[in-house]
Amino acid sequence: MPNDYLNILEEGRNKEFNFYPFDSFSDITLSGSGGFGNVYKAKYTAADMLVALKSYEKSYENSDLKEIVNELRIQKNVDIHQNIIRFLGVTKQEGDKYLLVLQWADGGTLRSYLEKNFLDMNWNKKLQFATQIVSAVNYLHSLDIIHRDIHPKNILIHQENIKLADFGLSRRITVNSRCNFGALRYIDPQVFMRSNQNYELSKKSDVYSVGMIMWEISSGKIPFCSIDDLDVQREICFNSIREKIVEGTPIIYLNIYQECWENDPDIRPTMDQVYDSLKKINLNSPVFQIASSSNISLPSTTLISNTNSTDIELCISGFLTNIVHQNNDSSIRYDDDDYKYEF
Repeated sequence: MPNDYLNILEEGRNKEFNFYPFDSFSDITLSGSGGFGNVYKAKYTAADMLVALKSYEKSYENSDLKEIVNELRIQKNVDIHQNIIRFLGVTKQEGDKYLLVLQWADGGTLRSYLEKNFLDMNWNKKLQFATQIVSAVNYLHSLDIIHRDIHPKNILIHQENIKLADFGLSRRITVNSRCNFGALRYIDPQVFMRSNQNYELSKKSDVYSVGMIMWEISSGKIPFCSIDDLDVQREICFNSIREKIVEGTPIIYLNIYQECWENDPDIRPTMDQVYDSLKKINLNSPVFQIASSSNISLPSTTLISNTNSTDIELCISGFLTNIVHQNNDSSIRYDDDDYKYEF
């Protein structure tokens, strides 16, 4: 039935989640937009509190409503973690257009924060951010939820702390997880291997994304910022390249993110192991080491055996034009910006 998920939303009002009349909000302004809809900054007048209203601008087919219900349920389940954006409830505009009511993050996205503040960040701050991101993802994994879309525009900053956001693509691992959206440079490269056409995104895919973000926190730069999207994944898949280590990075920290971005998912650590390793870093230890040109080795650029570069190029090209099909009922789509959530 086309209204199945709409009925779930209607029945869930004030039972499963808080419902706010739309006229409870004032000073509504567009903050950002993406492939699924818009994010608005608004004031909840009853509490004189800023909130984010997340809309869904696609047509309200049953499949689209299913995405909304999925995100509502996941947000509700993970709401207690201090590094996950708070889910406050839902509101509705005319025409059954539902919006999520979320905590407003006053510091914008991790990407915008790094652009503005990186030169003033010391390693205590960098380690804090990395540990908080890993803690949030580890919590999801403890509930058997994979995020599938971890990148710096889906990581927000509020009062100088991390808030992981955007669960529209998250799935419990029992659900088919071959479809993927997101920022290309952070996606598990196994997705692009034609030899792995049945490869399913997993917790280890999130681990890969976190490894790339840990490098970004250490450098302040977008990974492979001088290379275009097609060339990035070609080089990652075919030549197994990874970003250069930044001098001054704690040795333990760089060892962790290098393990996370291993090409073979089976070699990557679990998020729980990553979290434990990060917690053991002591920046004040007398034996603490940082990377320098004399004690670091660059990642290997050895070609991956049995890899067809033409297949990879075709796969990535299709991915960028929304036409890649891994099987009859599963396609990979690409949304470069997601929710900008900028100021």
